[in-house]
Amino acid sequence: MSNTLDAMWGYRNERYNYFGWAAARLDDVLNFIPARLTALSYALLGHTRSALHCWWQQASAWESPNAGPVMAAGAGALCVKLGGAAIYHGKLEQRPPLGCGMAAGAADITRAVRLVRHTLYAWLAVITLGTLLISGWQQNA
Repeated sequence: MSNTLDAMWGYRNERYNYFGWAAARLDDVLNFIPARLTALSYALLGHTRSALHCWWQQASAWESPNAGPVMAAGAGALCVKLGGAAIYHGKLEQRPPLGCGMAAGAADITRAVRLVRHTLYAWLAVITLGTLLISGWQQNA
């Protein structure tokens, strides 16, 4: 819900200034830990050294406190460069560079999907194992 509110009203314009500010901050707070866990997962499952370096050096250049770590670590994990000119709300914006290595290309989409899939599988395994351990501990107590 917070992400939807942020996407719909989280922009700082006159009409949504107060509500949009609150929606954006709520989304930032709720996603602070999940974003960093995702960035860490990308680093552990991809090119770890590059992912951690890009995360620490580049994430703060991104306006979003949660998107920066995830995108920087993801780009570093894949050893690709992201960023540059993009159109948002009809305006051309220059986005900060993220990652390292060659510029991302079409072939990197498959690698990115694989990284996301492996991250999902890793977290499903962690959650499943944690649930089994807690369940077993409760039965023995």
